[in-house]
Amino acid sequence: MKDNGNVKRLLNLINTDKLMFLFISLALLLALFFFPPLDVIKTTREISLWVLSIVIALYIFNLFTKAYRWHILLAANGWCGSFLHTAKIFIVIMAINNITPGSLGGEPLRMYLAGRKTNLSAGVVSSTILIEKSLDLTILSGEGILGVILVFPFITSHIYYSVLTTLVILFVFWGLFLYHMVAGRGDGPPQWFRERLIKRGRMARSTLLRKLYLQTDKFVNDLYLGSRAYGNSRKSLSSTLILTLLIWSNEALRVFILAEVLGINRELYRLDSIIGMALLSSSAALLLGVFLPGGVGHALTIGGIYALTTTSVTRAMTIGLLSTLTSTWVCIAIGFILLLCEKGKREKRVSKRS
Repeated sequence: MKDNGNVKRLLNLINTDKLMFLFISLALLLALFFFPPLDVIKTTREISLWVLSIVIALYIFNLFTKAYRWHILLAANGWCGSFLHTAKIFIVIMAINNITPGSLGGEPLRMYLAGRKTNLSAGVVSSTILIEKSLDLTILSGEGILGVILVFPFITSHIYYSVLTTLVILFVFWGLFLYHMVAGRGDGPPQWFRERLIKRGRMARSTLLRKLYLQTDKFVNDLYLGSRAYGNSRKSLSSTLILTLLIWSNEALRVFILAEVLGINRELYRLDSIIGMALLSSSAALLLGVFLPGGVGHALTIGGIYALTTTSVTRAMTIGLLSTLTSTWVCIAIGFILLLCEKGKREKRVSKRS
């Protein structure tokens, strides 16, 4: 009964605060979309529904690919549940992330729901999320580096070296962080760290502080062991790396298709520059655009980068807007439909019991 009460409170939180973020984000996105309204609408009409359907289908495929990657990470730690359960949790969490600044609002809920469904500890579930984010940031930084190199003729030397240096630093940092997580030595966190936590826990006068220190020790240990379990499985390592490359190449392909249909690729002339712009804009949008909710940052980043290389700012912004509408808002729609379906099923169970 206590667990059902916690779930009910979480659902109530989603239905109030999260919906408020949703409407604020929608208002921001619509304001951006209708500026200037006539030009953007006219440009959007040039894209056929078939092209938009293909772009949306690619994103839905991407969404389930991300869910399957997380399923592999959970399976590496001993979970034998179905992919369907993993996909439901993942899509709902991604929808919540997309309407919260920083795209991290749903991660605590993911830890809770995954722990409840899989019986894995919070530390182990956190290790899967941390590895997932590290893989994403490493690959995105790498794609950004390749994109900057390919679009060199369109960027001034000062901006070129600044952006390239930043991306290289990000790539090296997250690459080393990921390597340390999955390939570090030892069977647990540093012994001195654990001893200090346990010692402080025993010396704490407050029962709450004592529990906090001991729970922190358990969490860190489980986080470490969860990372090692993934690192010890070569099949999981290779599968998740390939899937991550596929995921972010898919995102670049979606941007490439929109730019091609709107005619912006013709202004770049060279194939390497066209590919570079798609890689750079998609990776930059996913690295920088997470700080604004509702995909607003995503749309602004892609549109801003393409605006540097085209004579039509409206067409450039349309690429960013359509990329957001066919990804972020598709995810939000699917997530909330799943959430409402789950809520309906729960209400039916309660009514049958009563």
